[in-house]
Amino acid sequence: TKDNFVGVSLSDGPIAPVSGDIRTMVIEAAATLTQKTWMPIDLTLSQDLPVGRYAIVGAACRANKHGIFRLIGIGQDHRPGGMITADSDVMNTTNQRFGNMGKWMEFDQINPPRLEICCNITGSWFSLKLDLMQV
Repeated sequence: TKDNFVGVSLSDGPIAPVSGDIRTMVIEAAATLTQKTWMPIDLTLSQDLPVGRYAIVGAACRANKHGIFRLIGIGQDHRPGGMITADSDVMNTTNQRFGNMGKWMEFDQINPPRLEICCNITGSWFSLKLDLMQV
């Protein structure tokens, strides 16, 4: 049996790409990723951010199995996300990077969003690239 994933991106208006000083932070970790289940992961930032608020303006996620991911901001209802590329299979996810889909959400340097990953087969690690702009 072959499974397919469908992710739907909803918006309350036209997507407005953003540009500016975009920095990418990479977060990698071992994690138990259960098949066909949203698995919540608390993110530990790989470096300290200067005091302030940050906008996430893109993201890319890799894992050892294909799937979809979403970010959950504290006190925020919407959960932006995208496709996960896996192993040696590299999908073109540039549309979800570098401000192409506008501002996804904001957070302060102390309270990053949580990550949720849903893979088609049980996995054991992830790598997340967050494109950030200080606001």
